[in-house]
Amino acid sequence: MHYPMNPEPSISPPSAPATGFGNSVHRQSNLLASKLLWLAASMALLGPVPCVAAETAANGVPPMTLSIDPTKTVNSIDERVYGHFLEHIYHSCNGGLWGDLVWDRSFEYNPAEGPTSHNWTAYGPGKATLTKDHPLNSNYCRQIVAESGETGLQQTPFCIRKGETYRGSLWARGEAAEGLVVRLLDGSQTLGEVTLPRPTAEWAEYPFAFKPTGGADNATLQIGVRGKAAVWLDQVSMMPESWAKAGGFRPDLLQAVAELRPPVIRWPGGCYASWYRWKEGIGPQHKRQSFPVEVWEDRDVNSLGTDEFIALCRKVGAEPLFVITLGFGEFPRSYPNVTADELLQDALDWLEYCNGPADSKWGKVRAANGHPEPYNVKYWELDNEVWGVGTERYANTVLKFAPPMKKAYPSIQVAICGSAGFDIAWNKYMIDHCAEVIDYLSLHHYENPSGFADGPRNYEDALQKSGELIRQSKNPKLKLYISEWNVQSTDWRTGLYAGGVLNSFERCGDFLAMGCPALFLRTTASKEQNWKALITFDHRSWFAAPNYVVMKLWRDHYAPTRVNLDGDCRKLNALATKSTDGRTLYFKAVNPTPEPVTVELSIKPGFAVGKVELELVAPDSLDAQNTLDKPQAVQPVAGTVERSGSTLRFTLPRWSAAVLTVHST
Repeated sequence: MHYPMNPEPSISPPSAPATGFGNSVHRQSNLLASKLLWLAASMALLGPVPCVAAETAANGVPPMTLSIDPTKTVNSIDERVYGHFLEHIYHSCNGGLWGDLVWDRSFEYNPAEGPTSHNWTAYGPGKATLTKDHPLNSNYCRQIVAESGETGLQQTPFCIRKGETYRGSLWARGEAAEGLVVRLLDGSQTLGEVTLPRPTAEWAEYPFAFKPTGGADNATLQIGVRGKAAVWLDQVSMMPESWAKAGGFRPDLLQAVAELRPPVIRWPGGCYASWYRWKEGIGPQHKRQSFPVEVWEDRDVNSLGTDEFIALCRKVGAEPLFVITLGFGEFPRSYPNVTADELLQDALDWLEYCNGPADSKWGKVRAANGHPEPYNVKYWELDNEVWGVGTERYANTVLKFAPPMKKAYPSIQVAICGSAGFDIAWNKYMIDHCAEVIDYLSLHHYENPSGFADGPRNYEDALQKSGELIRQSKNPKLKLYISEWNVQSTDWRTGLYAGGVLNSFERCGDFLAMGCPALFLRTTASKEQNWKALITFDHRSWFAAPNYVVMKLWRDHYAPTRVNLDGDCRKLNALATKSTDGRTLYFKAVNPTPEPVTVELSIKPGFAVGKVELELVAPDSLDAQNTLDKPQAVQPVAGTVERSGSTLRFTLPRWSAAVLTVHST
């Protein structure tokens, strides 16, 4: 079923003859016949009714009658529409996916120069203050001055498990006759304690390790001095040994990402990319500079940089997509005194670090960092949400950056910023001026939660218009990339919207190649309530938002070929797809209405119906959501299917998302 891109022929129904009540039955039958002929002609011209939205068919209402023709291909579907977007936001990386348990390890995230910070507090009779007195790196370090007793810094909470070894280190300089003490506490109970040597006048790293005597959900890490001391601290780090051996990622969050099987992951932003300086996020951790500004409730320490991100992608089977800054982006102050030529060279350096041979300038640096073989990163995006600079300036900058990047590495593919929402004019300008030097137009769209039902279809109409612009352009192979999309809520509306918009993406497969929702991960410690994530975590566990649940269900039932689905289902958002080997059919449907819908689905000849499975997500309330305490409140359950030959009958409850799988014999 193709949605028509051109206006359909105008057809008017036949008018009733101007006669009175004395008309004969014969005349009435002629009128009925003429109307039926008009209806048949209309249907022949308009083609099948799009299966996007459905009269209810339960509670005594006749079932919705649909049919799948597996022999008729409508369009191909790129699995990259199930991509994801990892931005450094609300501790998604630093304090989240990356397994270092210590937040603000380099003391850079501070409200003001004083004894406290966002993550650290002082204890004891002495003073622990923030200072710019020769830090190990970046701008700040902490000074502890004491005359007697024990004085130090502490941070909580940490999830500590008995049987695990926790290894870490801190950097220190100064004088402390009795050395430094590092301990883990569960309330007043000591789980582990290590005494470190007396520091010297020069910065040095002091490793420590704990084998806790017990576990705790909310443990405290303390770093202190005893007696008279004047010590400076920087770069405090601690990670479970098993996590470090597995690559440094937090295992449960890594598994949560892996279970979505993302084909591509966009990184590092978002607006974060406008400030990002990739050279400060490579090499030894203690030498990495902190992010230049505070954003998204953190001042990131660059613990997860280029090499770590690519390692993450390799672990979950995704291709990396890098977003580079052009110097203005959403925040012009990110590179205030750098020329466009210097930024272009920085982009080419990043390309060389990722894709250059080991004997090239930046390939040597990559090799020195433990990765002699090129990463061969394919996808590169030119900045993020640049709408404020205007179409002409952005297009000219694209034309400055894209050609030399492709000349240096011809195998790469380049994406540029498309519109936000329904701004077709922006897309037209970019397609008209840049289509020949790019591969993807990167669009963003965030729907109001109240638009969970109609929003996907409305946005699909806009996508079709951009698709038509591409077809008429100098580069008809150009594809759309929906690099940020979502409904900003954590209730069931996010799941209904996710299923609907993913169906839209699959229907637009002729010209839409990639997609990824936002946000991906966020901590419960965030004070920001407007931006929600698929994965929400604390220091102990995590839960999946409804859009995660539905996106995983859809992804698990991805098939590359959309096939014909006939019938009038105007209140369902549904489509049918076929597996590569042709032996499995999928019917993916969202019922966003407050009434159940019974479907009678027939499989046309050419496919021998075998085993049938129905998976439903139907929490029966738009307010339903998962939480840390109830992580399974919204989840798929098995549904019931009645079968008569090649006809299948099942009910989609109100506000539900479902996948019907039909195997061949």
